[in-house]
Amino acid sequence: MSLPAHFIDVRSCGAAGDGVTDDTIAIQTAINQLSQSPSPGMALIFPPGIYLVGTPGSGNNYLFVQNATDFEIRGYGATIKNANGESNSSVAYDTLRFFNCQRFKIQGLTIDGNKSNRGGANDNGPSVMTMNQCSDFVIRDCFLLNACLDTLFLYSHDGTNANGVLNGVIDGCILDGASRNAISIINAGKLKIVNNIIRNVSGTLFGPWNGIDMEPNQGSDVVPVDDDILVAHNLFYNCVGGAVQVNSTEQLAYIQIDGNEVINCPMMVTVDGWHCRVSNNLGYNIIKPATGPGSSNLAAILINPTSIGGSGATATAVLGGGVTSVSITNGGSGYSSSFAVTFTGGGGSGAAGTATASGGVVTSVTITSAGSGYTSPPTANFSAGGGTGAAGVGTLPVASVTITAGGSGYTQYAPPLVTFTGGPNQHGSGATGVATVSAGGAVTAVTITNGGSGYTTAPTVGFSGEQQILVDNNKIYNVGGGLHGIWIYGYMVGVCHVVGNQMKTVRGGAGIIADANNTFVIGNAIEDCTDSSPISTNGQYCTVIANKIRGVSTCAFAGIYVGGSYSLIKDNDVIDYGGTNGAIEADGSGGYNVIDGNCIRATALQSTWKSIALSANDVQGPGNYVAHMSENNALVPIALPASPSVSILSPVASKTANYTASAADETILANASTAAFTVTLPAASGNTGREYAVKKTDSSANHVTVATAGGNIDGAATYSLNAQYNVVEVVSDGSNWQIIATH
Repeated sequence: MSLPAHFIDVRSCGAAGDGVTDDTIAIQTAINQLSQSPSPGMALIFPPGIYLVGTPGSGNNYLFVQNATDFEIRGYGATIKNANGESNSSVAYDTLRFFNCQRFKIQGLTIDGNKSNRGGANDNGPSVMTMNQCSDFVIRDCFLLNACLDTLFLYSHDGTNANGVLNGVIDGCILDGASRNAISIINAGKLKIVNNIIRNVSGTLFGPWNGIDMEPNQGSDVVPVDDDILVAHNLFYNCVGGAVQVNSTEQLAYIQIDGNEVINCPMMVTVDGWHCRVSNNLGYNIIKPATGPGSSNLAAILINPTSIGGSGATATAVLGGGVTSVSITNGGSGYSSSFAVTFTGGGGSGAAGTATASGGVVTSVTITSAGSGYTSPPTANFSAGGGTGAAGVGTLPVASVTITAGGSGYTQYAPPLVTFTGGPNQHGSGATGVATVSAGGAVTAVTITNGGSGYTTAPTVGFSGEQQILVDNNKIYNVGGGLHGIWIYGYMVGVCHVVGNQMKTVRGGAGIIADANNTFVIGNAIEDCTDSSPISTNGQYCTVIANKIRGVSTCAFAGIYVGGSYSLIKDNDVIDYGGTNGAIEADGSGGYNVIDGNCIRATALQSTWKSIALSANDVQGPGNYVAHMSENNALVPIALPASPSVSILSPVASKTANYTASAADETILANASTAAFTVTLPAASGNTGREYAVKKTDSSANHVTVATAGGNIDGAATYSLNAQYNVVEVVSDGSNWQIIATH
């Protein structure tokens, strides 16, 4: 490897590298040149050898790099090793310490904390490497070994740097033999921890003895958060507390744990956070011990969604820019099949399009030039087509957002999601934005990340504190000691997806537990979970679809247990799970659940075997199939238990003239080929939660108007369906009808 133009060889400053001489002062002299006489791209070079530092009683305690920028430390074949002797408990005596450094690399260096010869693994000595308030750094191809505390400690404590530890990469390193955690992180953001081997973490005094431990801690810190952290493609082996723990009483956001391999650890991932993804990880021998480190773990993968505060922010959207499409309000008649469309008004210029007509009726316009500078939808001109009556307006994207009230209680580290819902009588979609939150907790601005298209009036801007959690495509084998496989723990606001995970051999715990509302448990495969339910949901509005469960029919627990209400259990395949509580058990006493399309099979029937056990409120659809596999594997159907006589089919009404929707309607197909007409919805008051879908099915130019007997539709008195297959879906909020989908 070639040397940079500016470099310092530590031997030129007196370092011996012989494993006998204490090189602390010589190395520190070389280090000081990085900040005292900086040259862009300067490198500190350690030639191969063993550089002894920190000899007890010498006064030469540690190496300290501070206030340096744009440098590199390179040490392929070199080892910095703590000298033998009693370890010092002060963090000031970490082997190599960085403070307030930016834009630097550490490559190929081995640092040995020598814990076995420095008072042992007492969890109370120095770390191998620490970084305090550093940013834009890379640690690559390093060996960090035998720490009396952490092998790598990243933190921001004294509050002088509001950015904490930022923009760091730890790549291709081996971290071995830590006494507390291999990597401890306090108040950091935008970190990538990838392609490392993290192993043999154990100790006797302070825990939690994890491979990676993230603990945002507000205290006197300026940045009480670990944010935007990627942990990917690492190998964790024999970490007695667990592999990755993101554990906090403060705030965490945007954590991604992806593609890691975890072996012989009592926990794979524990996350307290807002927006996280745990994907494509492989766990083997995830066993909780009866006592000691790791004995308090709850699941191989545990997600504990923390609450997101904030309320009261309001804003208005402003349209502007180039024309994205044309909303045709009248197709007219007598037009040629294709002709040019021009635009007038709207404050801009340059927009043009080509109209398409069918049977003389204008059906669509393709924009050939968006133009620019429009501040309101321009009028489309169809005069070149030879027909009469066609009308339409150009649609615009969202250009900006004006904050009308900042609200309070929001957080900078997980700002609210910005939503754009369609304005009245238009079909715009796709606008997205990112909120900016002040230190005082108010929303101060929204940056448009995608203006969307198709808007004829400005959409309504909303601010949502929803969490987004995804646990997908993980494979977990041999879970024991009472651990659950995956547990979504506690209440959350938002949506959680547990999708495509595989588990085999779970002892003492459940396969998947979802306590949170709005959890989707889809396409998981669980085999040999004998001591509790393979799938258990306790929240409301959960969806359990297309899961495959295989076990033993003597298990006393249900294959799928649904403890909440308003959930859907559909198209699951349950084999050899039918104990005293049923292959599927639902308790919809607080509402109801729908169980339909499931296939339940058993190779051996017990005297207490049940197929589906329901509460009085639950609804069993017609699609469930239950069978016993005889000795020749023929399926012998078994009669299902009786179900309450509740229809789960959605009623459809077809109408050709004015119609007032009733409580029995859900979908209304409107054919206006003869004449335009109106579909009137009931008053929104008294119908909270009721939904209607109205669709125009004909290709005529006649409009279908959706009106209401009470309340508005997204702020307007009516909504117009102008073209064939236009659809509007609405739901009542108790005062007005809110549009939830259009086409």
